[in-house]
Amino acid sequence: MKVLIESKLLALYVFTLPRGLMCLKRVREALVSRGFDGLVPAVDRALEVVSDGLTLEGEFRGTSTGAIHGRKAVAVDVELVRALGAFDQALGATAKAFGPDSPRGESAQRLRRTVFPDGIGPVCMLPFVEKAGQVTFMLERLESEPALARAVAELGHTRLVERLTELTARYSAVVQVTKPTFEQVREARRAGQEELSRVTVKLLARRVDDDLAPEEAEALDEALGEILGHQEAIRRHRRRRHHPHGVEDEPELGFDDEEDDASEAGPVPEDDTADETEPGDPATPPIAQPLDPPLADHDGAGTGAA
Repeated sequence: MKVLIESKLLALYVFTLPRGLMCLKRVREALVSRGFDGLVPAVDRALEVVSDGLTLEGEFRGTSTGAIHGRKAVAVDVELVRALGAFDQALGATAKAFGPDSPRGESAQRLRRTVFPDGIGPVCMLPFVEKAGQVTFMLERLESEPALARAVAELGHTRLVERLTELTARYSAVVQVTKPTFEQVREARRAGQEELSRVTVKLLARRVDDDLAPEEAEALDEALGEILGHQEAIRRHRRRRHHPHGVEDEPELGFDDEEDDASEAGPVPEDDTADETEPGDPATPPIAQPLDPPLADHDGAGTGAA
């Protein structure tokens, strides 16, 4: 069985991360649905890399360049202030219930003065980052100083302190914006493309094995057809973007116009040349018979699409 060296599957365009994710999911479905899961671990690794890249890309897009705090900071701040107030009120209620001269009342008053020396108000009014630091310091004291830790346990406020600890961890994670750089996004895109290429090579290598059963060959053809469908969709998209008669365009494949030509173009397959004048021209089959996975006739769907 002969595979053409000029195959478009050996010169992939660069897929965007969303396109790569959709393609890999359908490749996986094509293999699993027919019971051939030998290459599924490689697909799963690629899916993980692409998913991580999409997360990073989303953080890059979704964070305002002028943002000081994360989007969830206000919501978590409300929860933290409420929990701080509950802790303060619990200490006050204990002191009131048992009286300031009783051992429990005195312990509650002393603990309250230690953690809130100026009252609860100044702590709640602190800027987000300073509030996170102040509450973190308070919780560290409650854990590290034996007398304070013992007082919390004896007064029955351990659950409140645990709630404050959980909220403070969440709060610290969202009050400081950590916007990824575009270089990190670019590297994530490269990693995703590399994994997609690795999966494609593995599928092709298995497809030409001499011991391949007909059923597995069909599953591999379907999986390869998914990749080929996206490959053809990108080729059509690039051609339509530069068509002089304004053929209706497909949606943009990336989110950075400056990067679109450089990143989406990728290595140019042999058939992507100037002699293609009609948008509807049939593409040259990239694999010799009997491989020849059917081409997609719409964006992003290969033979495995429902």
